[in-house]
Amino acid sequence: MMFLFFLRLLLVTCFSPSSVQSASKCFNISIPYPFGIPGKGPSPLKGFEITCNPSGVGPMLPIGGTVYRILDISLLDGSVTIYGNSSFNLQGTIFTFSDTRNKFTALGCNVVAMLLNGSSGYSGGCASFCSTKNNIVNGSCSGVACCQAPVPKGLKKLELDFRSIPNKDNSTPSCSGAFIAEQNSYVFSSLDLNNTNYTNTQYRPVVLEWSIDDDSCEEVKRSASYACRENTYCYNSPNGIGYRCNCSQGFEGNPYLQGPEGCQGMSGDGLKEGSGCNGIGTLVIAIDPEVAEEAGMIHVKTVAQLAVRCLRLKGEERPRMIEVAIELEALRRLMRQHLTLKSNPLLQASMFHREMDNDTPLNLRVDGDGIAEDESMEIILLPPRNL
Repeated sequence: MMFLFFLRLLLVTCFSPSSVQSASKCFNISIPYPFGIPGKGPSPLKGFEITCNPSGVGPMLPIGGTVYRILDISLLDGSVTIYGNSSFNLQGTIFTFSDTRNKFTALGCNVVAMLLNGSSGYSGGCASFCSTKNNIVNGSCSGVACCQAPVPKGLKKLELDFRSIPNKDNSTPSCSGAFIAEQNSYVFSSLDLNNTNYTNTQYRPVVLEWSIDDDSCEEVKRSASYACRENTYCYNSPNGIGYRCNCSQGFEGNPYLQGPEGCQGMSGDGLKEGSGCNGIGTLVIAIDPEVAEEAGMIHVKTVAQLAVRCLRLKGEERPRMIEVAIELEALRRLMRQHLTLKSNPLLQASMFHREMDNDTPLNLRVDGDGIAEDESMEIILLPPRNL
């Protein structure tokens, strides 16, 4: 019960409809500007053209003469997720392989797979070993027949160098292959070792980061091509190439558009005449008595802090869905330990000193790591008897 309560709370705060951008659609995929379908709506910026065939499978992104199916586009993250084989070349495009959302994966036995960085040498890689076939475990990619490594920042092309490692046992597969895919999307199978020469093309989700032009905010702000509109701010792309735009504090919408679909003052607690929110407020969470008793106020406080992060006004400061899921999973494990402690009378005394007093409201003022420096929020957790 308590975990479902926390899940509902975070779904409301983290993924509310107020953060959804106005956009056209192709099938069920939103196409926010600067992306667009030529001839429909605002003309897309150069490099952001998308095709939408009514008889096809969805929006398609052309790269190097080939089109790839789009799974998702995010303005806040500056990313587009496609269904591809990662062998394409992104040089000359607005895209790079995301270094925060993807993993480099290599398959094979007794091999070192290295990522090349042009003439500057190696930029990353991993090693995979096998002593016997019995050591290969499906679902595990930790260095036996399968290894993973971070994707280098700013990578635009998958260039590989494979080096064999001497193996006394010739019974293990010697072929090798590698790819880039969205992290957690690939589950290792020993059957994949039979296809490392890619006789059957494998398509997997791949996250690409995009940016506007190649210039920094400082270089482009006085240019006629500057893409950030009213009530926005410019920030340099984290991958070191180009810039992106976001709505200023207290505004929401599409930072690349003017007018009603652009960045407008937020409703509700927003100030009048489009001047936005001041970022200061109080978050009141009423805790059900059974939830407070079962979960413990320490864990309730943890969820409240995560909820505050989800309510940050700047989209790039809010956690992604996968980050919320990871923190919820960690919290679920902690709550299991909490229930174990409660069921053991010998451990209840030590647990009592760590729990917060349920007889008085908890006023928790969060700043610094809890919320952006130019914002503040007070959390009030009402104890059971105040409900």
